[in-house]
Amino acid sequence: MEEGARGKIQAYSKNEWEGGEWGVRCSPWWRDLWSLDRNFEPRRNWVKEGMLKSVGEGSDTLFWYNAWAGEIPLKEKYNRTPTKDNLMKRGMNGQGNDKCVLCDLEAESVEHLFFKFNVSWSIWASCYDWWDLKVATHGKGWPHLEQYIGMISTGLEKEMWTVVWFATMWSIWLWQNQKRFKDGANNKEQVVELIKFRSFYWCKIALCLDLVQDKWRSKPKEGYMRVQQRV
Repeated sequence: MEEGARGKIQAYSKNEWEGGEWGVRCSPWWRDLWSLDRNFEPRRNWVKEGMLKSVGEGSDTLFWYNAWAGEIPLKEKYNRTPTKDNLMKRGMNGQGNDKCVLCDLEAESVEHLFFKFNVSWSIWASCYDWWDLKVATHGKGWPHLEQYIGMISTGLEKEMWTVVWFATMWSIWLWQNQKRFKDGANNKEQVVELIKFRSFYWCKIALCLDLVQDKWRSKPKEGYMRVQQRV
């Protein structure tokens, strides 16, 4: 098993996994990972024991984003987002503390900055109101995204709604950077308008949609159509 070109898990047969062609077909990264169990006595297959999910042939399992080796995805376990708490762990925080630049009260973690900080939470609530949704959401990144995407079941609307999630995350991150590096920041209402603006253009380009901006800002689920097939 290894990470494929699109980040999917590529699984091999039992013979390939346990000896056969394993050394030939697998990446050095996976080969080294598998070899670590040789250092344990009594010898045991700790890689298989540590897997939460049976990945099968791997086409439906994303290497970084699905929980297949433990209870949380590797993306969340090995978080690289340069929030102040992560920078301090790496000795790179020149400000000397881990306080959130937006509230100056709590440690600036991914969960706090994007989901638990009261203004960030209010920004998400505004997006739900914008789409006529009422829901209580999760306070951690990956579970939040899974719950968020599940709020809408229709195909194209679900794609549009997913774009809004990424536009919201990006807008909150830029808002935090603006406060940190430019000694000033937009207010909540301005951030929400930027989310609408960015998601409008991202949907038009990435999803090839014919959208009217005024309609998008007020009733995003109305008045859209796909103008061409994506390549």
